[in-house]
Amino acid sequence: MSIEQVDQLWESIATDGKCSDDLFIWLTGQVRMREHHALSEDAFRHILIRKLPSLPPESITMHSLTLFQQLCNLARISGLQDVEAAASSMDYLWKIALYANSTDVSMTAIQYLNNYYIGRQLEKEEEFVQRCMSHLAEATEELNHSNLSDETPLLRIQRALLLLKTHLETFRRR
Repeated sequence: MSIEQVDQLWESIATDGKCSDDLFIWLTGQVRMREHHALSEDAFRHILIRKLPSLPPESITMHSLTLFQQLCNLARISGLQDVEAAASSMDYLWKIALYANSTDVSMTAIQYLNNYYIGRQLEKEEEFVQRCMSHLAEATEELNHSNLSDETPLLRIQRALLLLKTHLETFRRR
């Protein structure tokens, strides 16, 4: 499939709440079976860099997160991901971890983030702590300026603290 065909498929199905997970499951299968896939490396990169991040992090499903993780892994292994693309992928994963409506999706993203940072042998530890603290500060500021019925900032604070806690627990075990 060409990138244009991917765009057409995406526009038709990815934003449809009833059918989108079917597309994400099919695309994940294409990533996993690389020798028989219907998509080029450019199409995979396009989905990772352009298409998935266009979805609101709040609405990410487990199937779209699985696709995102598989594409991130593929990009790392095959060298499809440059520094800018890697940074934008990590930014999006942080948003998923903190903003996803689904607790399961958020917890899976938190686990993926912890594995990523722990796997870097302290090389990115300072970045991890800075990001957590930055998200905590943003959510706290948002909490101070929001109405009392909006619990979104509290949820982000809870998830950022959970991310820090699970990171410390994983670090201790290692």
